Amino acid sequence: FHATHHLIPEMPYHSLGKTHQRLREQFSKKNLYLQSNSSGLLSTLARLWRESGNLAFFVLFVECF
Repeated sequence: FHATHHLIPEMPYHSLGKTHQRLREQFSKKNLYLQSNSSGLLSTLARLWRESGNLAFFVLFVECF
């Protein structure tokens, strides 16, 4: 619910799940809000790597650690 938190930062944590679900029902699948959600860090990194089309992103990320 990270995107929901940034969209509505004053929303209490316990309400984020229900709000996220309501937003998902209202937006089309091409909406940037829905595209910004993922199931976790690894899936996000995998998507960024896939979409970047090269290894440079992954190398830069690994060098940060």
